[in-house]
Amino acid sequence: MFEVTLRKTAEFIFAVDSLGAEELISLTKQGISTEVIPGISSAVSGPLMANIPITARDYSNVFTVVSAHLKDNSINLEWVPMLENKNHTVIVLMGLTRIPDIIRQAKKLDIDMDTLCAIISNASRKNQSVQVGTLDNINVLSLKAKRPAIIVFGKVVDFLQELEKYLIH
Repeated sequence: MFEVTLRKTAEFIFAVDSLGAEELISLTKQGISTEVIPGISSAVSGPLMANIPITARDYSNVFTVVSAHLKDNSINLEWVPMLENKNHTVIVLMGLTRIPDIIRQAKKLDIDMDTLCAIISNASRKNQSVQVGTLDNINVLSLKAKRPAIIVFGKVVDFLQELEKYLIH
């Protein structure tokens, strides 16, 4: 007899409520044979589904994936200073409800409020939506966004706007 639990690979990236890695350890301690089949995280595939590369020559040469939401409903804002890096893409998971906190922290750190951003909701689904703007108007953008959502900060968002000039609609 086999028991199978299927989880998305993202369960191993910023796992919430004892998922992913914690579950693997628990099962192994109990002598239960496990196998992890890797996939592609929404942190990488989500922006690509919105035609936003996470890195691209002349736009960004590095990316960082962060979580804004931590255990016990606490918040992570340690990554906000990364928004100062011009050739850097910052991908934020679980951040949609934390946008007011992100804005406050960015202003406190004197981050350029013209920093480009995109909110990708329901990536790869029929109801996928993409809101594009800046850190200055991300709060307004977030009102149109639905969870689950990925927030992308950086010059790569401009790639989407450049690409759309040539797309046939």
